[in-house]
Amino acid sequence: MTNDFFVSYETALKLKEKGFNEPCFAYYRELLGSKEPIFHANKDKNKPMINSELGENKYNMVCAPNIIQVKNWFIDNYDININVERDDVNILYIKARFKNKKNQHDCISMIYTIHDIHHNLLTINMLIQECLRRI
Repeated sequence: MTNDFFVSYETALKLKEKGFNEPCFAYYRELLGSKEPIFHANKDKNKPMINSELGENKYNMVCAPNIIQVKNWFIDNYDININVERDDVNILYIKARFKNKKNQHDCISMIYTIHDIHHNLLTINMLIQECLRRI
C-alpha cells in the first residue's frame, strides 16, 4: 500500500485537531532524527486504528485517512461536498461546496491541467486544508 491516495501528514494532523476519529488502515509516525514522517500501512487489515486510540504519544502517530474517507467525513459532519471532475481536454476541476457562517452556500474552486497524480493529490490536500480552516 502506498500513500498516493491518502492525505498528507500535515492534513492528517489538522484533521485530528478538528476531531477526525474514523477507522483508518494507515498512519504516519515521526522518527527521531528524520525530517519527514514515515507512512505505514496497518498490517492487520481486521483492526483499523482511530486517532483516539493512538492518543498522545512520543512518535506523533496520527491516522492517515484516504481522500474518500475525508470527503465522506466532511459530508457527514459539516455538509461540505468535495467534487473532483475531469473534462475531455485533461482539465481537472476540484470544488468544495459548503454553507458559511451566514448559512449561505460558498464554494472554493481550483482548476488545473492534469500533469501527474502527485500534483493532483497535492491540490486536493490544499483544498482539504482550506476547508478545515473554514470550519
